[in-house]
Amino acid sequence: YCAKPGDVVPGSDVVILLVPAFAHARYLSAIKPHLVPREKTRKIILGAMPGQPGFDVAARSILGERLSNNYILFSAITLPWACRIKDGCYGTFVNICGVKDELALAVYPNTALIRSTTLPLLQMLIGEHPRLHFDANMLSISLMSLSSIYHPVIIYGAFRNWDNKTPFKECPLFYQGIDEFTADKLQACCDELLDIKNVLEHKGIDLSHVRRVKKGFFLDHYPSQSTDTSTFRSTITTNRSYEGMKHAMIKTEQGYIPNFQI
Repeated sequence: YCAKPGDVVPGSDVVILLVPAFAHARYLSAIKPHLVPREKTRKIILGAMPGQPGFDVAARSILGERLSNNYILFSAITLPWACRIKDGCYGTFVNICGVKDELALAVYPNTALIRSTTLPLLQMLIGEHPRLHFDANMLSISLMSLSSIYHPVIIYGAFRNWDNKTPFKECPLFYQGIDEFTADKLQACCDELLDIKNVLEHKGIDLSHVRRVKKGFFLDHYPSQSTDTSTFRSTITTNRSYEGMKHAMIKTEQGYIPNFQI
């Protein structure tokens, strides 16, 4: 673990941001002065897991005109694993709850040469699983954003009836605690997403990889992890990789209250 970008970024051929989307701008700004290729003919592979939504937009805005000359950008739809930071081990260890079966990426510039050279390198770094493959473009990655679109719905569903003062006796389960109300809202968000996709496709944009989230995310990434795939809700709540994951809570003397500040 290192707190100074200048100690680790200079001379790097690959830089991967493993932070939530809200932190991308802060990290990009911090590493910008140190992103200098080792050789003039070599480009730094810079990406984020998860990269959605709009990682490429943030990078192009912050890094400016140097982007096209110095970097190859990639954006992943999510993390390769379902994991949680191990207590007291930030930046050094995590607990891996489950490994995804496949993982979609997009690159910029989106050329055949860049795709053919970037994918093998990233696969070597990640390992045999998940299997990496390319989506059509960065917009596909943003539109299939699980964290930014579906996580707020899950949080709302869990605490929609909370009185803002009474502590919970236990930390509520995040994925496994989804009820029918929340599942219906998640499906409604998915339907809106597909409506957006249909409009954009009429303008000639390839969004063929944007699909219903049950198939396009959960069953693709976790094809054998859910014990019941009969409904959208059961596909999520019976996923073994999500077992025991809880909402972010603050412990008090009376119990637990939601931590909405992270």
